[in-house]
Amino acid sequence: MDPSISLLSASFQLLAVLIIPLTGIIAALIPYLMPKRECFAVTVPDNAQSDPTLKQYKRRYTTIILGITAAFAVLAIICSHIGSPAAATVVMVIGVIVLMVATYSLMLYFRAKVQKLKQSRKWETSSARTFAQVGIEEARKPLSLTWDFIFIPFILICLFICFAGYGDIPQEIPRQVDMNGQVTSYFYKSPLVACFPALAVAFIDSILVFSHWSMLRSKKFTDPAAPAQSAWAYGMFVHAESVLIVVSGVLCGGVGIAIALSFVGVITVVQSAIICLALVMIIVVASVAVSLVYGQNGSRLISQIESADPNSQELLRDNDRFWKLGIFYFNPNDSALFLPERFGVGWTFNWGRPAAWAVLAGLLILIGGFLVAVTVLI
Repeated sequence: MDPSISLLSASFQLLAVLIIPLTGIIAALIPYLMPKRECFAVTVPDNAQSDPTLKQYKRRYTTIILGITAAFAVLAIICSHIGSPAAATVVMVIGVIVLMVATYSLMLYFRAKVQKLKQSRKWETSSARTFAQVGIEEARKPLSLTWDFIFIPFILICLFICFAGYGDIPQEIPRQVDMNGQVTSYFYKSPLVACFPALAVAFIDSILVFSHWSMLRSKKFTDPAAPAQSAWAYGMFVHAESVLIVVSGVLCGGVGIAIALSFVGVITVVQSAIICLALVMIIVVASVAVSLVYGQNGSRLISQIESADPNSQELLRDNDRFWKLGIFYFNPNDSALFLPERFGVGWTFNWGRPAAWAVLAGLLILIGGFLVAVTVLI
């Protein structure tokens, strides 16, 4: 077998084997990555962190998710060991879907338990309070949207490669290749097809730019017990995420260039696939690393913050009523369009704002337009 084909097959198998544990580890650790005053999308007081019942809930959740992860990871390894990368990939896809469903289902299950515990322990706010956010100006700033202009040269390079080498592009261009290095479908040569690598990169970059923009426009997280420290931690978190977005865009540009080079015959389609897999894996690992190091809203950086009265059962802030099913924020009176997630690492919409639905519609139109361009025009 051609060494490059063997490497491609090995790369697919490695991806299938690693994606499951990476996804599972993040999912299993979500309760420990959230701010200390949140437990399964429920607001809890400081002293609840040492509550044996909540600790038990977290351990049970983590144990179940890790068990599911281990089962699918072992199955993927077995498939890879017997030389069946296609089966390993199927296991990877099914495993990731099962993990996503299990994560949300278990969150809802334990959320209901925490809500009952919160009610029985009478964890509630005693009065309305206003907290000043001091020290915010000292927080680390995220990269500005100007950094996203670095994506443009990669799009132009893709266009240049394909049109400068248009004469070298074969009439049938490999579009898909299986894990044994065999081409399973083709593009037919045309100017629009020559634009495909640039179009794909532009599409992905537009999603990344939107993510960057929404991050910058998001409501900032602060802990009322330690506004300055939590603002600093959130600033560090957003800065890291903005760097990740820019780096991901650059690596996606590398993917587009690899595809363009395979179009004009500089490298083979197998070599292009190997490069693309390697770059995608770097993005995945980097995303996991940022989540583990910083936690949601930078919670890992300020895990030791204590309030003035660590034994108090009073809640300084409680907006649980706005979070539907734990993860959907609905508050028409909140001017923020985006805000940090309640269970997970990242941001979400304020679904109480009509603008959120308009933005979602725009994203769906963008995705639909790209799919039409790929499936119909090409």
